[in-house]
Amino acid sequence: MSAHEHRLLYERLVHAHWRELYAYAYRLLCSRAEAEDAVQHTFLQAWKSIRQLQSVSSPRAWLYTVLRRTCWRVMEHSDTVLTTLPADFADPKDHHRQFDEQDLVSKALSRLERKFRDPFLMVAMEGLTCREAARELGIPLGTVLSRIARARERLEYLLAQSHDATETRTTEQKPASDEAGSGGDR
Repeated sequence: MSAHEHRLLYERLVHAHWRELYAYAYRLLCSRAEAEDAVQHTFLQAWKSIRQLQSVSSPRAWLYTVLRRTCWRVMEHSDTVLTTLPADFADPKDHHRQFDEQDLVSKALSRLERKFRDPFLMVAMEGLTCREAARELGIPLGTVLSRIARARERLEYLLAQSHDATETRTTEQKPASDEAGSGGDR
């Protein structure tokens, strides 16, 4: 493959995967700057490995592996946890409700142990098969399946708690006029 063909392959990879890689990095790092740096590092590694990358069966999975490891290194050296998603991921028709739901999901994901969160995100967000996730993580397929199931159970529990807490806060914040039953302008 010529240098020109390598450059075209690289440009196709960037064009095809930049946005999804950035979204994934942002969900892990909760920082636009750190997510951009992590994605840039990933594509730098892709450029350096472009000759080997052309023979990889799934360049997308390879990119996610590099990105995930880069994000892990960043998280190990900071106190970053999942907190919120950027507003541009929300549905513009229902911005506030969608953002609140994404915030709850992100917080619930941040409370999962890494051994459950990683396979769950690899399959749910990255689009890897369970078999691919098992290979990437170096663990048996059955372990991946059970960890994803446990992650889902834990997320359901955490989200139910979050919704209950939100409803409690909403009820507690009602104006005094509503509680007393005074009519006012309705």
